[in-house]
Amino acid sequence: MPLHLPNFSVNVNVQHGGQPQQFAQPPYQQQGYAQAPPQHQAGPFDERTWYRLKNLQHPHKSLDVINDNEINSTGLLQLAQDADVSGQHWQIKAMTDGTYILRTMFLGPSRHLDVYGDKTKTPVLQPAGNYSGQKWIIAPWGDGTWHLSNTYSGSDVYLDSKKHDTKVKLKGAEGGRATQRWSIIPICGVTEDEF
Repeated sequence: MPLHLPNFSVNVNVQHGGQPQQFAQPPYQQQGYAQAPPQHQAGPFDERTWYRLKNLQHPHKSLDVINDNEINSTGLLQLAQDADVSGQHWQIKAMTDGTYILRTMFLGPSRHLDVYGDKTKTPVLQPAGNYSGQKWIIAPWGDGTWHLSNTYSGSDVYLDSKKHDTKVKLKGAEGGRATQRWSIIPICGVTEDEF
């Protein structure tokens, strides 16, 4: 048997000082959205694609893993000359909460880009886990480049590099800084079964 409910109409008249109060539309309605857009909108990243990450300051260098002990490397990062090496092949995998995990072909699917403990400014590939330092927010600058932050260090701290060096750190957001503007460039499809 179908359930029929009566139509209800609610009229809320809010007054302040005896006068009806006018409320401005929420910002998302002012921009033409019917409802609030999600906080972290997904970028155009395909988890079945390897990507190269480069910033505008160093156009001939890519984000790379320092190979200090082969597969047992510490997982520290640097900017290195563009090359067809597995440490420069990054997989960007979307999570259900709108964040991403990042991992490399070199260290495999069990090591994710992370910051942890009191080292909130030092990105490193660590064993995978459900840690806030491994949940990355990738958002557009609006010029075709992206900024990367994570939920542990905070949304106002971006993946960055030194201006005249190859060191990679996280640093406070600076909108005009070329070292915080990352190009994410497709290289090839992910064909490795473990990914």
